[in-house]
Amino acid sequence: MTNGHFFSALGRLKLELGLKTDKEIQELLGIPQSTFSRSKKDPFPAEWAFKIELKYGITTRWIMTGQGPKRTTEAEGKRTQPAEAFLVEFETWAKESAESENLRWLENQLEVYFPAFKIWRRSQKNTTDTNNTLQETKVA
Repeated sequence: MTNGHFFSALGRLKLELGLKTDKEIQELLGIPQSTFSRSKKDPFPAEWAFKIELKYGITTRWIMTGQGPKRTTEAEGKRTQPAEAFLVEFETWAKESAESENLRWLENQLEVYFPAFKIWRRSQKNTTDTNNTLQETKVA
């Protein structure tokens, strides 16, 4: 079974970003081919659309539906960063909640509902571990 909504969103993205292949989209999103293939049965993931909005300024709504302003610059008049304002608020809340159960719950929820976060987090840990190993080797 194919999903017209997935392929419509994919087509809009390819056209807007000048991409030709699914592989280019996979690389842009940083997702494995197997994940991309499985996702074709479902609606285009909003998480992916939001990631593209943050990186390229193409609105999530337009990616998902083809309706509304195509670019965040069109939606806002001038380019502002609503995502940045949200992230500042979120960071403030996270710092204030750092000692509570809320933060552990949030970490879990982010990993469950945003698999890309879990993958990114793991890659950051691997990078840190590699850098620490290199530093230990230089000291020895």
